[in-house]
Amino acid sequence: MKPLHARIAAIFAFAITVLTLSGLAMAAEWRIAKMSGDVRIFQNNVTWVSLNPSRTIKPGDAIWTGHNGRVMLSSESGRVLLKPRSLVKIPEQNLSKDTTVLFQSMGTLEADINKRDDQHFSIQSPYLAAVVKGTKFTLEIKDGRTRLDVTEGLVEATDTETGQVVAVAAGQHVSKTNGTASGLSGNAPGAGSS
Repeated sequence: MKPLHARIAAIFAFAITVLTLSGLAMAAEWRIAKMSGDVRIFQNNVTWVSLNPSRTIKPGDAIWTGHNGRVMLSSESGRVLLKPRSLVKIPEQNLSKDTTVLFQSMGTLEADINKRDDQHFSIQSPYLAAVVKGTKFTLEIKDGRTRLDVTEGLVEATDTETGQVVAVAAGQHVSKTNGTASGLSGNAPGAGSS
């Protein structure tokens, strides 16, 4: 039988390995790359406070940009820029161990997502979901309408009400008028006319 200190060392090594591997399935870590103007974070599910650029963005946090606010968030998946009057939430836990997800409920978000062979990034909005392998796109929620514009790569857009799925390539767009059953419209093949 191994001495007690050898068994404790083995248990400690196993525990470190398990903790390291379990961390791989946690939500993506977001950092503030750039920030200007009025940017707030919903702190402790209680109140909105000004975002400190050195603060760690945690699962469950919501970030809002005021009329002059902008914030660039970065993670291992890529970068997203929140333009003025935008609101996103980082999910409390990953919906999938292989996919980074953000929930956008208002405003404009520009994304520059690292290219990979699998779909690894998703923006969920109330009426449209954008799932990507790696690309550049803009998702805007404004005046009762959600619009996706792709500038590079390919984005899979899903109408969250009808289930309609459309592949949107560079130079194409789709939009969804909130609360309608008409599906996606735009210049991408498979979308209705705008």
